[in-house]
Amino acid sequence: MVSRKKAIISALIILAIVASFLAGFLNRYWLDYLTGKKIVVNNDNFSLLQEGWDLLSKKYDGRTDKQQMLYGALKGSVDSLGDPFTSFLAPEMVKRLKEDLGGSFEGIGCQITKSNNDLLVVTPLKGSPAEAAGLKPKDKILAIDQQSTEAMNLEEAIDKIRGAVGTEVTLTIQGKQGGVILDLRNNPGGYLDGAVEMVSLLTKADVVVWEKNNNGQKESLRTTKKPLLEKERLVVLVNNGSASAAEIVAGALQDYGRGKVVGETTFGKGSVQNMEALSDGSAIKMTIARWLTPKEREIDKIGIKPDIEIKDDPTTPVDEQVERAVGEF
Repeated sequence: MVSRKKAIISALIILAIVASFLAGFLNRYWLDYLTGKKIVVNNDNFSLLQEGWDLLSKKYDGRTDKQQMLYGALKGSVDSLGDPFTSFLAPEMVKRLKEDLGGSFEGIGCQITKSNNDLLVVTPLKGSPAEAAGLKPKDKILAIDQQSTEAMNLEEAIDKIRGAVGTEVTLTIQGKQGGVILDLRNNPGGYLDGAVEMVSLLTKADVVVWEKNNNGQKESLRTTKKPLLEKERLVVLVNNGSASAAEIVAGALQDYGRGKVVGETTFGKGSVQNMEALSDGSAIKMTIARWLTPKEREIDKIGIKPDIEIKDDPTTPVDEQVERAVGEF
């Protein structure tokens, strides 16, 4: 994992905004909260909500913001589910997320070149994120954010390594030791397709991940291409910051015995979220399914336990986890 310079964009959220959770509720009433008209609810299940709304509107001794009251009711409904990955997003938050994803771009402080169709590190700059991540001259970059560099030209590779300020990029590196260290530490995950492509690059095994919905129905995602690195020796680095799609990759490679998983137990974020837009630009993000490894191990709230458990000591100048991974070769 290599952190791009500067700061402040955290989790990748696919802004494909979703409205199914309260669809039945929203279809049964109309509201003009800006003009103060009464909400009309035709479903007896919401009579208590109507009663409370009317009471506050008529007797509360203070200013009422009906839009914020509505958002508060929606947020309370969503929060009552007790799922930290299901949330209501007000229009301001949706707008801010879009602006973050459209922010300025920075690199990782590393010069790269193309030689004999290989993408190589020339040198990391002193004090750069690339140096901090342990990149060395002549390291071969096999993939960028789980996408193979085989067909990339130099400009495409540079463009993919650069990214929104404060985000992180995952480089799959083959060092001079003759093996591949896939560093998924502090990788919060990304697109599911990227995880499938990464596993496809490393093994010809079939199922990459199972997606199980709340009805118990399962759907598999499978490898998609020729495993160009199938014969390369492999170690996967993980820690408690490895989450979501990163855990899918680690879990699949571990299930198939493709390489040792080294580090610490991963975060345990194995649920699938989606978002739907509500009519005024707000949104509800909800959990719709769970991910299972190829051997149908649960990821959510459990994580992937490494084959070799070792912590990195931040007080030492060396990276103990990387050194242990190199020792596997």
